[in-house]
Amino acid sequence: MTRVRRFTRATEGSVALEAVMVLPILLFVTALAAEFFVTAQRRVAVEKAAYAAARSALVHLCPLPSLGTPFELITGATAAPCVDQPDRWDHAARWALISAAPGSRHAVNRGACETVPAAERAIQQAGLRGDLTQAMRNRICYAFEPENVGVQVAWRVSPFDFIGALEGPVSHAIEANVTFRYPAATPLARFIADGQRGDGSYWIEKSARVVIR
Repeated sequence: MTRVRRFTRATEGSVALEAVMVLPILLFVTALAAEFFVTAQRRVAVEKAAYAAARSALVHLCPLPSLGTPFELITGATAAPCVDQPDRWDHAARWALISAAPGSRHAVNRGACETVPAAERAIQQAGLRGDLTQAMRNRICYAFEPENVGVQVAWRVSPFDFIGALEGPVSHAIEANVTFRYPAATPLARFIADGQRGDGSYWIEKSARVVIR
């Protein structure tokens, strides 16, 4: 009987030791899977933001100079002056990224919140209350924190566009590139992050490029 008890205790101890050794591996795999899922979601959000920026730039980025109509070439008439409006496509991308921004107070605590009247109106119209209101404000603050989002837009020109311009107006394609720094909040943050802020939090940068006509 004593031998059976000793064997049972030894077996239980062995199982417990194996569980302790396997647990860190399971936690690592779980954290890695969670980070992969979050990354995939935010990748989609960044692509949507790039598309939103490109759509906005089609309207608010000054068109490329053209050869003009025969009348313009003869008389020297020119189109009305045009001024780029970069805030429009920048804000379009940031609005699209609010859903991917964290609801934590990190950006608020950094004092980085920009006043966005349209966002406040949206919160009021949605009828959000209490913690939901603060969480949405935290997301908006993060999305509009200057260094978290980068937007670049430009017209795409090919030699064939100039050839086509001899026959009439040409529709150029526009390219938008958006980068987004989202927080790395998993236990693996320090190992997979692309950078660290002054407050100790880590971030991962994702980018997307969209071309539309």
